[in-house]
Amino acid sequence: IGGDVSGGLVDAFRGGGGGDSGDSVIRDRVERQEERLRRNPDDQAALQALIRDYFSLAMDQRDPNTGLVPEDARDELRQAGSYWQRYLESVDEPSGDTAQYAFRIYGPEGLGRPKEAQRAAEVMARESNDVATYLVLVQTAAQAGDTRTADLATTRAVDLAPEDQKKQVKRQA
Repeated sequence: IGGDVSGGLVDAFRGGGGGDSGDSVIRDRVERQEERLRRNPDDQAALQALIRDYFSLAMDQRDPNTGLVPEDARDELRQAGSYWQRYLESVDEPSGDTAQYAFRIYGPEGLGRPKEAQRAAEVMARESNDVATYLVLVQTAAQAGDTRTADLATTRAVDLAPEDQKKQVKRQA
């Protein structure tokens, strides 16, 4: 989904954006989704919305000079991460779109938890099944100290690459 739709994939990578009025809309949505979740603790759509919305709240507080989330916004990231964990427990096949939020929640610009970022990257790679996403998994697994997964992801990225790009992909990995 493009950037014209609130909460879309583009917003995930831009960090939403919206300022104070946007925050109040998001906070109202969070309250509604948390109420839905109280009524049905395994409501996957509510869990996904909460992951997205808490992530957006945190990203709206980023330092414009560094792009980093300040310490007081990390509570929103932790809450989003908590909902991601609940979401993982409630589904057989997690959504790659939702995993992209988790990847950023746990990545270096977020909470800096490479193992959790790796889990999200695995979901993303499995769903997208393309060279670029497997290269993201290679890097993330290496940061998490998981050389086996990094090696397997390298092999998969090379396998997916067009014949004339296999050597270049191998070097990138």
